[in-house]
Amino acid sequence: MIRNSCIPSRLHTVRERENSQVQGLLPTLFCLQKASSGALLSEFQVLIFHYDYDLAYRKASLYSNISFRKNPRSTVSRGVALSYNYFERDLSPERIAKNDYDKYNLWSLGYGYSDSQSIHEKSLSVSTQWMEDFNKITAEGFYRWEFAPRQKLSVRLFAGYFVKK
Repeated sequence: MIRNSCIPSRLHTVRERENSQVQGLLPTLFCLQKASSGALLSEFQVLIFHYDYDLAYRKASLYSNISFRKNPRSTVSRGVALSYNYFERDLSPERIAKNDYDKYNLWSLGYGYSDSQSIHEKSLSVSTQWMEDFNKITAEGFYRWEFAPRQKLSVRLFAGYFVKK
């Protein structure tokens, strides 16, 4: 059985810090689908703001996260995330001369595993990110050991590799 619900959030206004001028709008739509195999969370949002004087920057994002079903008493959780970002920006004459991008697409795919036990907490994540001219792979591991009340030892390992630059 699948239950669907989409929640359009209100339109947020993004303001510039110095003079409180309106710089952009942020409409967001959240969707949650629950199924017997887990849950799927999706989000869509559009950002518009200025990154330099008279140079606009637009971003559209689509994000989806699948959380796999688990035993209610288990501390283990697993999930897969997929995101797509579209960027479009106005370029200054200097950036045009440098052949900089004015539009590009960025994709991301990742898997996460977490075991949140109270004494031995651990997590592992693997992800890849790519666009027209690069591909990157990353992995992260985290371990926390609480060996006495309010005393913990944490270790984090991170590795990344650019497959194509």
